[in-house]
Amino acid sequence: GRGPTPVLAAALFSFSLLALWCNPGVDRPLWSELVPAYCRGKIIGWWRTIAETCGTIFGGPLVGYISVAILGYKPSQDLQQGNAESLGTAMLVCTMLPWAFCLCCYSAIHCTYPKDCRSEVSRLLPKS
Repeated sequence: GRGPTPVLAAALFSFSLLALWCNPGVDRPLWSELVPAYCRGKIIGWWRTIAETCGTIFGGPLVGYISVAILGYKPSQDLQQGNAESLGTAMLVCTMLPWAFCLCCYSAIHCTYPKDCRSEVSRLLPKS
């Protein structure tokens, strides 16, 4: 048969399309509701800086470390299949573990958001 390629391509396409929704659909509305207006720009700027640079700074070195130190990658023409599997597994670990962590954090919002919203409303109401 055709193998798993169409299924993997569909999964990758779906993930790539839906992962983009986190920022405009969840993050920005939460920041705009829960962060006071006077520091909103600074908070969103820091948040985007941290979110964007973590993968850039840690991704490549971590994939290299996992593939060499843990999965046994060895630069050689004779070991290309094993090296490809090591790199693929390291990339899988370095992408899926952070996304699993994000899933847990986004799921926790369902528990913390109502309290945060009440806290922000009570902060904005005039004291009597």
